[in-house]
Amino acid sequence: MERDAESYALVCVLSVLSVLGVAGNLVVLYVFSRPVRRDRPGATAVCPSASATVYIMALAVADLVTCSLDIPSTIYMEWVEFQTRCNVFCKFYQVMMCQPYTFSNSLSVKWRLVSFLINEVAYDHL
Repeated sequence: MERDAESYALVCVLSVLSVLGVAGNLVVLYVFSRPVRRDRPGATAVCPSASATVYIMALAVADLVTCSLDIPSTIYMEWVEFQTRCNVFCKFYQVMMCQPYTFSNSLSVKWRLVSFLINEVAYDHL
């Protein structure tokens, strides 16, 4: 298996995206899991609602799964040119190609639906 420059470039780009994605999502989870301090003088930051915090954290977890499992498995499958001897890993790879995106998209749709319904109910009573 001879490797060309394109293979090395793909592995490098995917590796950088994976590392940055894991680091960024861990920062998001850390920041949004901390309690909001309102006792500091001059603290004027608008605090997100509890549902928005849960939504952001759920998206961060879904993206963390993608960056820590999906991208490295893609790197491996590209490196071995999809010729793996392990049937379990091949099936895992196929599941990982679809599952995190479906979960993330379903979260987005549900959040938009809930926000729409809450706003419609709130404005109908005015």
